[in-house]
Amino acid sequence: MKKYYITIDGNIEGPYSTSEIHDMVNDGVVTPNHLCWTSGMFDWLKISACLPGLNTSMPLTKMVQAAQLFSEKSIRQHFFIYTLLWCITFPLHILNLKFIVVDLLMIIAFVFVVLFVYRHWLLLQGHGARVTPGKAIFFLFVPIFNLYWFFVAFVGLAEDNNIYMSEFMIRKNRMSYNLALSYYVAAVMSFFLTVYVFIAYSDIVSDTMYLANTRNNMVYNLSKLIDFAIMILGYFFAYQQREAILSIIQQKKAKLKRDNLRDILTK
Repeated sequence: MKKYYITIDGNIEGPYSTSEIHDMVNDGVVTPNHLCWTSGMFDWLKISACLPGLNTSMPLTKMVQAAQLFSEKSIRQHFFIYTLLWCITFPLHILNLKFIVVDLLMIIAFVFVVLFVYRHWLLLQGHGARVTPGKAIFFLFVPIFNLYWFFVAFVGLAEDNNIYMSEFMIRKNRMSYNLALSYYVAAVMSFFLTVYVFIAYSDIVSDTMYLANTRNNMVYNLSKLIDFAIMILGYFFAYQQREAILSIIQQKKAKLKRDNLRDILTK
């Protein structure tokens, strides 16, 4: 039995049998586009070319799990609740209305943002996604490092989503890289502005209450402008996520139906 070597993250792993490679492809450890080699081959080839007879389609049970991972109804409900919270709490925050209820709703809105990102990354697994859902979310809570990780978890999500859609020829509801990048830049600017305010006015208060009393202050006006940008960009980023997720769910369901039909016809 031939043994094959595979390149994974720049490292040569193996040797593996054809059945082991089949399981690795189905489990999402590698894709048909990863390179493989075995004794007697002149050069490295993609798994799909190296093992043309290998069945790299996902098993029916796993296809069912993937297609039923989220219902379209649950995604729409998730987005509706997020929109409600986002569009209520952010204007109140921009107006500097400091109430415990507002802060609590802001936290809940952020939780819905994080859950939406988690669910989106989960749908992209097994097709070259750069991170796992858990990793994408975990590092968002690591101080300082999360300034970089926000780019990976959000801008990278837009990129990987579009790569997935290109792979499966989903031509509608692509995500905008520029929108995701603008969202990231606004969030980073907000962070550094908050740090500046804290350092500059820590002897008075640690938030923007002082700036609120000096309406002509350039820093105050800039902070509110950035908050408004985050509100708009965050909403449209989540809207694009919703549309992309719904398209991917529909694609998975359509593939499941085709596989079911093929199984029936070949029996």
